[in-house]
Amino acid sequence: MIHGVIIKHLTLHEDERGWLAEIYRDDEDHYQPVMGYVSVTHPGVARGPHEHKYQSDCFVFVGPGDFELHLWDRRENSSTNGQYIKEVVGQSNPVMVLSRQVSFMAIRLLATKMLGLLTWQTNYIAELIKPKKWTKFVGSR
Repeated sequence: MIHGVIIKHLTLHEDERGWLAEIYRDDEDHYQPVMGYVSVTHPGVARGPHEHKYQSDCFVFVGPGDFELHLWDRRENSSTNGQYIKEVVGQSNPVMVLSRQVSFMAIRLLATKMLGLLTWQTNYIAELIKPKKWTKFVGSR
């Protein structure tokens, strides 16, 4: 696991109406977002890779399809420098991912229809760093 990244597998509480899942509680972690947004990705499209040096992000992947999530730790002084995580997340594996200013991230939509993603971040700084080295690997635009 990459230091500073939390991948919380969500517990779905289901009944005849559908399901409910807690995604964040301040008694579990003291993450305090200042902004939230939703994005929609087209089938087969990748977003990223990119890094935020001064912001933490919280992503919620619940479906109705799946994303392929890629995370890399490129921090020179990190105890997990060089670690890489690739995981399918979304309908088949609902998760909340909290990334604390630590890693490059990319996602690729595996679903056959457009899919939304909810994100909350800790500040308004838009300092994206996009490494060309990983772009071909993930297939981003």
